[in-house]
Amino acid sequence: MRPYAPARSATPRRHLSRRSAASSTRPEPNGDERQAGKKLEKTEAELNKVYKQVLQQRADDAEFTAVLKEGQRAWLKFVELHLRMLFFVKEGENPREVYGSVYPLEFAEAKTKLFATRIAQLRDLVLD
Repeated sequence: MRPYAPARSATPRRHLSRRSAASSTRPEPNGDERQAGKKLEKTEAELNKVYKQVLQQRADDAEFTAVLKEGQRAWLKFVELHLRMLFFVKEGENPREVYGSVYPLEFAEAKTKLFATRIAQLRDLVLD
């Protein structure tokens, strides 16, 4: 995943006008995008750590782990579709052209927020 940075808000800026490819492309991520990328990577690593912890603690309960795995797959699909709704683009459109340079920042913030919520949900399943 490319590094991105958190924006001020997870709400996409639908009011932005559609921009031309020339005005919205940027070859190098800026400092905010790199910072957000690190935050997103850290949050994703924590999510994976907590998920594995729950799996390990409940390894002897095949039914529970099967439901947990199914739930995690469904949650990952939810994240994918939810982000597509938040930052909707028609087939063939480039999100950077639609949302402008703010897209990577807001996308990363929204995804990080979803991951943080899931971490809290999974922590509720950790045995003390």
